[in-house]
Amino acid sequence: MALDILNILREILQVIKNRGIKDKYLLSVPEVRSTLNAGTKLTKELVDLGFLDSLQFKNEKSVIADSIPVFIDKYRNQDIRSLIKEERKKRENEKSTQVF
Repeated sequence: MALDILNILREILQVIKNRGIKDKYLLSVPEVRSTLNAGTKLTKELVDLGFLDSLQFKNEKSVIADSIPVFIDKYRNQDIRSLIKEERKKRENEKSTQVF
C-alpha cells in the first residue's frame, strides 16, 4: 500500500516536471530565453539564424518547442556565441559572392 502511494506520487511529480514545453507546440522568444537561460538578443539570433525552428506571424516569431531539445543535443558542450559568429560570417560571405 505504501509502495503504491509512493509510485503514484513519483508519477505525479514526473508529470509536473514534464509540464511546460511538452504541453505547448509554439513558444515565444521570452519563454525560450528562460528555458535556455540565455539573453533575449542571443535567443533572437538563434531563431533568426535558423538554429531553432520557428514560425513567423507578421513580425513575431514563435519557436517550435520540439526544436529546443534537438538544439541542446546537437550543440552540447559547444560555445554558442562562436557558432553564431561563424554563421553570421558564412551568411555575409554568401551575400558578397552572390551575382545579381
